[in-house]
Order: sequence, then C-alpha cells, then structure tokens
Amino acid sequence: MELRIHPSNITAFFNKGEKKSYCARKVKACNIDRTHREDKTVFTYGLFLEQQMGLGSAYEGEDARIERKKLSAAQIKKATEAGIPESEFKYIGEMKVDEERLLAQAEKFKTLLVPEYGIDLSRTQEKISKEWHLSKEAENEIGTDLKIIIETTADIISPICDPVDDIFYENAVIDVKSTSNIFSEWENEWSWKFPVNRDHTQAKLSHYITGLPFIYFVFDYSPDMNYMLFDLKMNSSNMYTFNKDVLEYVKLYLHHEENGWYENASESNCKTCPLKNECDKKVMIKSIVQLNCMY
Repeated sequence: MELRIHPSNITAFFNKGEKKSYCARKVKACNIDRTHREDKTVFTYGLFLEQQMGLGSAYEGEDARIERKKLSAAQIKKATEAGIPESEFKYIGEMKVDEERLLAQAEKFKTLLVPEYGIDLSRTQEKISKEWHLSKEAENEIGTDLKIIIETTADIISPICDPVDDIFYENAVIDVKSTSNIFSEWENEWSWKFPVNRDHTQAKLSHYITGLPFIYFVFDYSPDMNYMLFDLKMNSSNMYTFNKDVLEYVKLYLHHEENGWYENASESNCKTCPLKNECDKKVMIKSIVQLNCMY
C-alpha cells in the first residue's frame, strides 16, 4: 500500500505536534481526497497573489478571483441585460482595497524585489517528493507494508541573496505567503508577528525532500503594504519533530481507515465546511463558555 502525505494532511490533524479537535469527515474531503475545499478567504488571496506574481498555481483549475463590491440595482439590471450570469456578479463590480493592494504587491515583487534578491523564476510550482524511510519505532507501530511518500509543491526554487547582509544561497525553496497585516497584534496559529511560533510543517517537509534552505516571502495587504523574508533554520530537533508528526499522522490515518471518517461537529469545524449543507450533525452556533468565578 502507498500513502502520499502533503503538508495540509498533517496540519489538518495537528498544530505544532498537538492534536486538533478535527472533524475526520471534513479532513477526508478537503485535505486527503481533495474533492471539496473549505471556504477560506485567506486561501483565495494567497492563490490570487501567486498568480499575479506570475508563479502559476499549485491548485490547477481553482478560481483565484477575489470578490468585489456589491453591484447596485442599476448595475445588476445592466449586467443581466448583457447576459452576464448571476454567479459572476460578485466578480465584476468595483475592486475592494485588498485586491488593489495585492496587485500592487505583485507588481513590486516582479519589478523590484525579484532583481534585488537575485531570484530566478524559471522553477515555479514545482512538485517535489521523496519516500519516507521508516525508523525502527515506526516499523514497530505501523509495520513495513506501507510505502510512504512525502510530497509538496514548491512555489519557487531559486538562488537568492541578501544584498544587505551579504548572504547567498545557490538554491532555496521560497514560499510566498499573504496575510492582512504582518505586524498584527492579534496572535493565532497564522500570525507572522512572531513567526517562530507558527506551525512549520510545510517547511520541514520541503527541507526533508530537497535538503535546501527554506525561506518565507510574506506580503501583507495592510495600508503600509509590508513584506518580510524569513530564513527558517533547520536542525536535528526540527527533523525529529517532523518524523514524529509523520508517524502520528499515519497512525491517525490508519485509525480512520479502519474505524471510519466520522463527524466531529462544532461551530469552528462547521462554519467553513463545504459539506455543511449535506451534514445532519452540523453545528452553526457557538457553545456557551463556562466560567468559574474565583472572587
């Protein structure tokens, strides 16, 4: 049996090694079989930015358009008379500021940053993979009949230099990210203000496959239109947690293959789930938070 593992497979179950309160049915559809996609604006923004930069897309056929301002009654009438389908109305209005800023960031990347950092765009959206070699511990827990392939898509594989600090890499994996504000005070698992606190599964998988340095190239669509580059240093500890995460994922995958990909309904799991309209266990309201008064 062959099992192919993509970063999103692992991060659907775990965040920095800690098991999430996931819905197995949703994970199977969105992250493993990929027959459905979660309704996430941040995902669309990322695809849009990469396409506008000329990098292509790892998700062929995905609609990366950003929804625009709502049409007025007069505009709807005009669009209808022109034969434009109602499903397209959300894409033909006036641009929102987020789209304008992402377009400006893409142009800055192509005209200023690519030459300044010595980036070569001849290798983009490159599919990379490598067989995962089972440790003795893994063999004892999951057997030896399973062939495991680690795979991902590199946004860019290119030389890159830091003209300020005189650093040069002959090749590196460069991963483009978009966010609303790099320096936002709102801390969650996606925050870039403290990048070391993020889950770096994708970086670890890429390094395992290629052995190359991994650099995040992060752009935001705040009024300041910031960008930052982060060179994530890999060490034996990173690779230890990588191997541990892969093993834990495989064990969970085999568990659900044997016991079913069952639902775990909650407001947080269901609100962006593409299966919610056909799921009789969906929960669309938040639970009441229990507080114990200590005074």
